[in-house]
Amino acid sequence: MTLLLSRRLFILIFGFGVLVAVSAGAYAEDVPKFIDTRNDAGLYSAGRLGQLAVWGDYNNDGWQDIVLSGLSMGSRTTSKRARTSGSGDKESVKSPDRDFLLFASEKGESFAETGAKAGMPDIRAVAASWADYDNDGDLDLAVVTNMAGAPPVLFR
Repeated sequence: MTLLLSRRLFILIFGFGVLVAVSAGAYAEDVPKFIDTRNDAGLYSAGRLGQLAVWGDYNNDGWQDIVLSGLSMGSRTTSKRARTSGSGDKESVKSPDRDFLLFASEKGESFAETGAKAGMPDIRAVAASWADYDNDGDLDLAVVTNMAGAPPVLFR
């Protein structure tokens, strides 16, 4: 659903196990056109209800990275998606068997899921926020889960 208010474009994305990523494209009648680019960007979240998406440059490479979290629908599923590599060729990308996903930007061209490699546990997050809480120059991630009795988590 898209709302146009006061000449500003607001995008609301709702879905049942579907992740939609959009990027600005051509203009038609002074209204930007958005194009679904999730496959080419390497963003995926197969069979999960989306709950959060937060942007931040966690690895200080100058490119925005993204954390996605969602609940698995029944048993977890993995799927293979085709995405366009830097050379323009299609490559197969398998979605991870996780509910908490950290995608690192690959120089603004695409994203690679790096959560397990970065030491992120597979949690069910309902809220998250990036900030440099300890003033060391690196972003930290505060996460609230929906697991019974689980306290908020802080990743540094």
